[in-house]
Parts: sequence; structure tokens; C-alpha cells
Amino acid sequence: MEIPIFSDPKTLMKLMSVSRDFLLQRRENCDWIEGVHWFYLDPKQPKSGCRYVTALCLDWLANRDDPEAHKAVLERYLKREGLDRYASVTIDKTLPRLVATSPVPPTVA
Repeated sequence: MEIPIFSDPKTLMKLMSVSRDFLLQRRENCDWIEGVHWFYLDPKQPKSGCRYVTALCLDWLANRDDPEAHKAVLERYLKREGLDRYASVTIDKTLPRLVATSPVPPTVA
């Protein structure tokens, strides 16, 4: 099975062998960072649905007991996408968190 860049909830549930509630809990508990691990299709209409960055979510699952390893993956992702000048990743209570370092460009927000 080819791994998609972005996944809808159903696809990610299948790839991770988890429930929809598991995905929702990761978002609500801020385990996954909005705008990095996942995003709304239409931020003004959250009920429009969301998509997940598949590789980051799978890496989180593999490294959930090693936040430093996941932090390194997040930093590489931000750099590759050209977002590292707008945000950095810190570890807060063993969880990676995104910290804005300057205003995020309008195309990202």
C-alpha cells in the first residue's frame, strides 16, 4: 500500500489501526499540532473535515515514547516546507509543541 502525503480520517485510521476517537483525542489533547500534523479543509468551516500529514502522524505513533526523536522529525519537516523561520518545536511536559517565532504567512494560517 502506498502511503499518501495527506490522509482523510478513514485512511489514517486504517494505516494506524486505530479508531476515529483516537484521532480526535490526539487533536483535542494537542498531541498533534494543528497546521502541522493536521489541518481543517476549510478553517472557517471545521465541519468541512480535516486532513492529516500521514508521515508525521505515523512517526508520532512510532516515537510517542521518544519525544526528542519526534521533535527532530518535526524540525526537518518544518525546514523542508520552509516554515522553520516562522515556528520552532519545543518539548513541553514530554510532548512536542510548536512555538511561533514570527507571524505565520497568510498562505499557511
